[in-house]
This record gives sequence, structure tokens and C-alpha cells, in this order.
Amino acid sequence: MNEILNKPLYLFDDDQLNISNSIHPDDLGFFEEYYGEYYSKIVYYEYDRSVCPKCGSSMNSNGSRQVKPNKWGGIRKKQYICPNCNKTQVTSLEKYIKRFSNYTRSICEKALEYESISYLPYQKKSELIELENQIKLNRQTVYYHESTYSDSFITQKEENLQKILKEIKIEPGGIYHYDEEYFYENGEKIVRLAIMDNVTNLIIND
Repeated sequence: MNEILNKPLYLFDDDQLNISNSIHPDDLGFFEEYYGEYYSKIVYYEYDRSVCPKCGSSMNSNGSRQVKPNKWGGIRKKQYICPNCNKTQVTSLEKYIKRFSNYTRSICEKALEYESISYLPYQKKSELIELENQIKLNRQTVYYHESTYSDSFITQKEENLQKILKEIKIEPGGIYHYDEEYFYENGEKIVRLAIMDNVTNLIIND
């Protein structure tokens, strides 16, 4: 336990900031804001001991490769090599960034989060992403992310909802209907639609 607690999440080496791959790339702005003047580049390294996937030996550091998560510049991933079989591998960030993608999953799913609140055109979603995250995406990229991540996003939301229902000990009825409410806002007629559980009368979504 003490070994885990004593492992650093990041450390400085001259003008280089070595950062553990347990730190989300979305949090790099923190290091830029508070430590940016002390380093010229960031190098991600494996937080857990790097072991050769081929022979199981401990691997040695062997340079680094450039990456651009969320189009950040000056980011590299440490590369490792096995002293026994010469197998190489690079520090993994796949729990945050889908393979072959330039953006973290959280950025890719931003448009879907906005869509779950209200309908917005892709250009407006692009503008909100830039405003909220300082990352410029064109509307075609926003559309691609939304179509690619839609199924997994909905599945995750459903799993989270089921977990919440289980924690508060509510059993879904399995039969659902919708209710509607009409009202006026600033002189404009508005309709509110809600999907409801027919047995518990709980609002599932609106």
C-alpha cells in the first residue's frame, strides 16, 4: 500500500514534465496554467510497471513519441522496449482516447450531452465546445463524433440510470407512457413532454 501511495503522479526533469497516464488529458490545462513556465514539453509515462506483453519481462525506457490529445502541442508518450525480446510498446492512453482518435472521449461526447438537454444545430454545438473547452472542432467533426459515440453514450447513460434506481431501491415497472403539459413562456406557447413509468409514476425523461 505504501508503495502505491509513494508513487508520483508527475515529476519535473529539467525542462520536461513527466506525467502519469492515470491523469486525464482533459486536465492538462491545470499544468499549463500553474506550471507552464517550468517545462517545454510533457511526457506521459506508464503509472504501473511496464511489462512486456510477449514474454512478461520488465521493460526499459526507450525514448518517446509525439501525440496531440485534443490538439495539445508539446505532448509525448514514453516508449518502452523489452531487454529480452526487443518488443516495444508505447504508454497507453486508450482509457481516455479511442484508438486513432485525436480527441478524448469526453470531448467526443460533448455534442451528445448538449443534445440530451436541447436540440442544437451542429454549428452551435461546435461553438459551445470551443467556448467551454477552448477546443475548435468543425461541425463535420462534431457530426462524426455524435454518430460514432451515440450507441455507447446511450448505453452508458442507461447503465448509470439503472445503477441509481438500484441504489434507491426503485424497481422499474416495465410499462411506460408519456404525459404532456402546455404552458406559456414570454407569450409563447410551450409543450413539455415526459416519459413516465406507468406503475411508479416516476418521470423517466422529459
